[in-house]
Amino acid sequence: MKTFLIVISLLLIKTDFVFGQKRGNIWCFGDSCLMDFNTTPPSVGSAVLRSRGTACSISDSSGNLLFYCGSPLIDLWQSGNVYFWGVVYNKNHEMMEGGDTLACELWYNEMVI
Repeated sequence: MKTFLIVISLLLIKTDFVFGQKRGNIWCFGDSCLMDFNTTPPSVGSAVLRSRGTACSISDSSGNLLFYCGSPLIDLWQSGNVYFWGVVYNKNHEMMEGGDTLACELWYNEMVI
């Protein structure tokens, strides 16, 4: 029992020095929403993504945004277009080359980084 308590105590002490990789610290989603979890409390900003449905983003190991994407492109969705194309933006909120024709299905669970 004494050994068990020592092991648990060491594990609890060790967790103070463990940090996540910060790959998911910035979220871009919905109608121009950006949430930055690098600050406490998390800060809110804006992105150029205007989507209904899936959105995903990825950051580097320091928590800096690399790129984000979403589907469907809301302008096409509102116009009644039957083909839904996802779009990819870089960290500067500019559409990436070739990033405007990601084939995807409607709504959720179709994008993975």
